[in-house]
Amino acid sequence: MSESALSIKKFEQISDLPECLFHERQSFMRREFWLCLHQTGVIGSNASFKPHYLVLYQSDQPVAAIPVFERNDHYGEYVFDQLWADTYMRYGANYYPRLVTSIPYTPVKGARIWQNQSLDESSQLTLKAAIDDLATELGASSYHGLFWRGAPEHLTQTMSQRDECQFCWFNHLPDEELAYRDFDHFLEQLTAKKRRSIRAERRKVAAQEVSIVWKMGSLTGTGMDGQAYDLSQCEGYALGIDESDWVHFYDCYERTYHERGRAPYLPLAFFQALYAQMPESLALCVANQDSRPVAAALYFIDETGLYGRHWGAVESIDCLHFELCYYQGVELAINAGLPLFDPGTQGEHKLIRGFTPTLSHSYHAIYDARFATAISEYCERERAQTAGYLEAARAALPFKQNNPS
Repeated sequence: MSESALSIKKFEQISDLPECLFHERQSFMRREFWLCLHQTGVIGSNASFKPHYLVLYQSDQPVAAIPVFERNDHYGEYVFDQLWADTYMRYGANYYPRLVTSIPYTPVKGARIWQNQSLDESSQLTLKAAIDDLATELGASSYHGLFWRGAPEHLTQTMSQRDECQFCWFNHLPDEELAYRDFDHFLEQLTAKKRRSIRAERRKVAAQEVSIVWKMGSLTGTGMDGQAYDLSQCEGYALGIDESDWVHFYDCYERTYHERGRAPYLPLAFFQALYAQMPESLALCVANQDSRPVAAALYFIDETGLYGRHWGAVESIDCLHFELCYYQGVELAINAGLPLFDPGTQGEHKLIRGFTPTLSHSYHAIYDARFATAISEYCERERAQTAGYLEAARAALPFKQNNPS
């Protein structure tokens, strides 16, 4: 691709971007998802996430676009660099504003660029130069690309890489491509001790007279290898999420944040807008006790996988979190033939329930040479520690092949 034919235009609204760029299958990169972020004020000129969209053109044809947020805090990122901010402050330097490419309030691995075609070296370097120019224009200290799967090599090659460990469930037998038939088939792969423990947790929930139903935006869709699924053939799945369901879910979601002494990141209107614009991507798992809803967990579902995002409860019920946020998700992934289930960040308690430790990557450009070397060395040490932890965590997986006893 000729460098002379490449140019960058900057936009502030997702609605101004060429629609032909939006091909990503993962829910969080769909144009509708980003429209809802804008329409409900989650992102915008007056929000914590202030967006700038850099669009790459070849002649007059759009090739790619990358979202870059101007930020003065770290809320909703889940990759923690507050230590770097503290260091800047101690030396009398400004760490804010900083630039971030991410899915706001969503620590899910995935693509971070919308594109019509693969990006060659000149295209990637043009995007990188545009990010650097934006940093200069805004006086930003740094750039951060978070939870970036398949990050372009030439765009990120001069950046420091950070690795973090996340726990995901994969819909195939250990070391085999065969998908699980049902939940019991999954349990058969675990050690006897772990099978007993999981079954005991699920019995505790049932013994407290809790019933669970999935409220689905759609009962049909596409799973692994393009195979269609139809959940209407499975027990416990109902079509439609009504207004009372959303009110109950948000009550649960809000309580979770208030228990931590914080206000919730996202408004009720955002979830309602998502359901209006992309209902097929949403699934709500609701727990009832004495015919009254007492807890809810919101999932995103698409052919790339199942993603557990938000949970909360209005009653304290033993083991209900494990049931709604892990075991129900595993069952749905099996029933729909989805390749993976990502239940969210952190949590070693997922490991002992058959969730495999995997790496997520983020990339960081520090523009002040006084700090760049020290932060680069910090990232290298951190990556070595994470690699050691990952190896130890994988050895501790509760599958029989890891521990035949």
